[in-house]
This record gives sequence, C-alpha cells and structure tokens, in this order.
Amino acid sequence: MQPRHAEQTSDALGAAGSQLGPRAVALMVLLVKQLGASAGRVAALFGQLGVQISPGGVTQAVARAGRRCQATYDALIDAIPRVPPRSPRARPAGGSPAPRRGWGSSPAGS
Repeated sequence: MQPRHAEQTSDALGAAGSQLGPRAVALMVLLVKQLGASAGRVAALFGQLGVQISPGGVTQAVARAGRRCQATYDALIDAIPRVPPRSPRARPAGGSPAPRRGWGSSPAGS
C-alpha cells in the first residue's frame, strides 16, 4: 500500500505520477511562444523551481495547449468580418490619394 495525499488524483508512479497544472503549462507557452525561450531553457528553469520536466515534455505540453485552444481560435477567426484588403494608395471617399512616404519621396518640409 502506498501513501496518498488527499488531493492526489492518481496512484501512478514515476513519470506517469507527475502532472502539470494549467498555470505551469500557461507559463511554458508564454516563455516559448511570446519570449522565444527554447524548450531546454524552459525545462532548466522549471528544474530550478523544483519541477522536473524534459525539453520534450515542454514541447508536448505546449503542443497540447495549442490543440486545446484550436476551437476557440477558429471561432474567433470566424467571428471576424471578412473585408477585402484595401490598397494603401486607395483614394478616401471624395479625397485625393494618400501621399507617398519612404524611399524616393522628398524630405519633410521641402
């Protein structure tokens, strides 16, 4: 018989006995996707915090989070009204075209 914590959800041992909470996975996603940290660096950071995870485990957790968010992403994309792209030189209603800026244009004030 193995002792269990009252909030423990599984009797599994070893790697199968560890679970990452949603906040830990969200932090991994932020570090990898927004800050550009490698999976190895994220795994090392979590190791310093006492959570042992391999770089492959980080990659799998980030991919799983992406799959779980896919339906929400698709719904958001479908909710955005489809408008044809507008040319940057298109004339506004009743006006002249926007002035050209960038290479080849005259300096400001001349």
